[in-house]
Amino acid sequence: MQSGADFDAEHYFGEPLRAALREGRVPPERIDDMIHRQLRTLFRLGVIDNPPTPGGLIDLAAGRRIAQRASERGLVLLKNEADTLPAAQGLDRIVVIGRHADIGVLAGGGSSAVTPEGSLVEPSGLDRVWSDRVYHPSSPLDAIRAEGGARRVDFLDGTDHDAAVTAAEGADLVVILAEEWRAEGLDRQGVGLPDGQEDLIGRVAAANSRTVVVIESGGAVSVPWASNVAAVIAAFYPGSGGAEAIAGVLFGRVNPSGRLPVTFPAQAGQLPRPEQRDPATTTSNPNQERIGEIFEVPYDIEGSDVGYRWFAREELTPHYPFGWGLSYTTFAFSGLTVTADGADVRVQGVVTNTGARARAAVPQVYVGRANWDGAGFVPRLAAFDRVHLEAGQSRCTWNPASSPDGTTSRARSASRAATTRSASGRTPSTRTARPRSSNSHPRSCTDTRRRGARGRRRPARSIGS
Repeated sequence: MQSGADFDAEHYFGEPLRAALREGRVPPERIDDMIHRQLRTLFRLGVIDNPPTPGGLIDLAAGRRIAQRASERGLVLLKNEADTLPAAQGLDRIVVIGRHADIGVLAGGGSSAVTPEGSLVEPSGLDRVWSDRVYHPSSPLDAIRAEGGARRVDFLDGTDHDAAVTAAEGADLVVILAEEWRAEGLDRQGVGLPDGQEDLIGRVAAANSRTVVVIESGGAVSVPWASNVAAVIAAFYPGSGGAEAIAGVLFGRVNPSGRLPVTFPAQAGQLPRPEQRDPATTTSNPNQERIGEIFEVPYDIEGSDVGYRWFAREELTPHYPFGWGLSYTTFAFSGLTVTADGADVRVQGVVTNTGARARAAVPQVYVGRANWDGAGFVPRLAAFDRVHLEAGQSRCTWNPASSPDGTTSRARSASRAATTRSASGRTPSTRTARPRSSNSHPRSCTDTRRRGARGRRRPARSIGS
């Protein structure tokens, strides 16, 4: 069934679809299924029972709160040297540096871009559809002032590197809001931060060892400067409540529990296609005349081993791997068991909050061959869970490690191994299907039930390759 959009050579809905039904080329059951899925969603969201009123009021504050909660769960703490974060409240002086950190947080360009009320919209200078650069109305400067309670918070936009270095000297905390903008129909050049931001970060970090960098980006970036700063947070494009989420992580109201959905390479040379064409010499965007010759891009270099599987297959060490993420507390895992019933593979284990803070653990299950030789089936994420635990609490997590591409059936051999990555984002360890125990926390899921561990178990989210 075609989309019926402008990209199609002809119309497929309306009368053409009715004719296809009459002639038997499209079965009625197919139409029923498509309508069922739409109506099911409309009923589930209450649109049928409580239809929206045209011209009615929109609860913008509620929408902002939802956006903030989503961002709070998604921010990823990449580095936290010497427990720099969470920062103490009531510091003497904080310096905030960022292009528009006094106004808002960066959003991505393209057809998915939205402009909430109060957004800053800047022309990008690009001759593209949907190419404006948008900052959502959530000011990191205001949020840091409100959350941190510092006696003084200074702001610089970062364009003057000398001034930024001078301001950073002697500050109790420096927060740099780095940004990397992407848009539909625009090829990104390189994998580093643009516009001299890497030089800015390096110089400021040299002037103040308590420098924290918050990356607002549309995906992975290279971070050659990370070893010189105290902490790094990947905020991506955090949305209309993003600044409050960032400030919450900075000062500990929010425990970072996000995990990287992409791989941060150590350098561009680790990517399947490190060479790039000059975008001025070629284009194929809508509403533009074609520039340059038609050329082919090979997609058989990595095959289906895209993203983190490419790094695993090529035995490359990224700067921050897929699934990485730190926390303000610590977790322990025990009682790992793996059972299989045909293509259904299940991983069960106990996660314990061994720290002093109530926080969420995010155990991940990877499947691969125990005797993997670096070729063929590389380890891949099969399932993950999010488990909220009070300090000292243990809970059983039950992960159905299945995926639509048949991952589990290929892992169903005597040599099967489950790889678990700790919720704090530490290096994965490969374990066979033997329960492991510890004297400091429950040995198995049975033990957690005997000890009366609270909380209803829920199915883990299962991800295909």
